[in-house]
Amino acid sequence: MSLIARQKNHIVAISLRNELRGSGQTLPDWYTYVLIGVTDTVHQTNPDILIVISGLNYDLDLSFIRYTPVQDLLPEPIKSKIVYEGHWYPWSNYGHSSECTKMQNRVEDAWGYITTENEKYTAPIWLTEFGTNVDNFVGDNYINCVS
Repeated sequence: MSLIARQKNHIVAISLRNELRGSGQTLPDWYTYVLIGVTDTVHQTNPDILIVISGLNYDLDLSFIRYTPVQDLLPEPIKSKIVYEGHWYPWSNYGHSSECTKMQNRVEDAWGYITTENEKYTAPIWLTEFGTNVDNFVGDNYINCVS
């Protein structure tokens, strides 16, 4: 895919993997395979593209980036091309949408903090998945909270 994207200048980013989950997900494995994907798979074949990195647990958790950012483990030309992605659904264990502040704080702890300026982990976040049933008021609460 990285080679195909190289030939299409309208493709600006590529994601390594969506929604890592299951009993086999561990931080050591996550870092190992993310670094291989970033350096050997994507950057080596397409050095101009942005690289989107998902977290653990259905892409709900990037809290560990605060302590060991991927950028710290990469060579200089690649660091500025990292974009993290997060997912946010009402059932994402961030709290109930009737408690918007609590939900927003949990999102901030999980991955929202990554946009804090001038930190070693600072990077863009792309909210790649979110949504709810808009046929009820609970969905309205959620949409208002996300916005």
